[in-house]
Amino acid sequence: MKKKAHSESEMVKAVKTLESGVSADTVAREFGISKGTLSLDVHIKNHSKKKKNVP
Repeated sequence: MKKKAHSESEMVKAVKTLESGVSADTVAREFGISKGTLSLDVHIKNHSKKKKNVP
């Protein structure tokens, strides 16, 4: 199995940076990830929040 390039904590930090208002281009460049990967992580995080709030 291929090793992940970034740890979960690094990806969480990238998403939080994006949510703080920093542009996706800047976050992707600083963390060495593609904008596609970044948007996928944001989508997964938002989906997880919605799921947890459902009784």
